[in-house]
Amino acid sequence: IINSLIMLVSPSTMDKLGDEDGKVLLETLQEAGIGASNEIVKNENELADWFREQGVTVNEVDRGPFIDVIAPRLKSDDMPWDPEIFERLEAIKG
Repeated sequence: IINSLIMLVSPSTMDKLGDEDGKVLLETLQEAGIGASNEIVKNENELADWFREQGVTVNEVDRGPFIDVIAPRLKSDDMPWDPEIFERLEAIKG
C-alpha cells in the first residue's frame, strides 16, 4: 500500500512572504507532513492487521535490497533530472 502527501509552494509565493512568515510556513508544512505521514503509516498498519484477522496472508517486504538496486539508477543519464537535483531532493528527506 502506498500513499503520499505532496506540498508545493512556488518560489514566487515564498518571495512574497517575509523571512519570518516564510519560516513559519515551512515549519508548519513540515509538521503537517510528518503528522500526515505518521497517520498514513498507522492506517496502513491497521489495514494490514485487519487483513491478517480476515485470514489473508500479508507479506512484509524488505525494501533495502530494492533500494540498493534502484538508487544508482536514479542518478543515471536516463532520468529526466540531473544528479544535482536528485541530491537536493534526497536532502529534503531529513
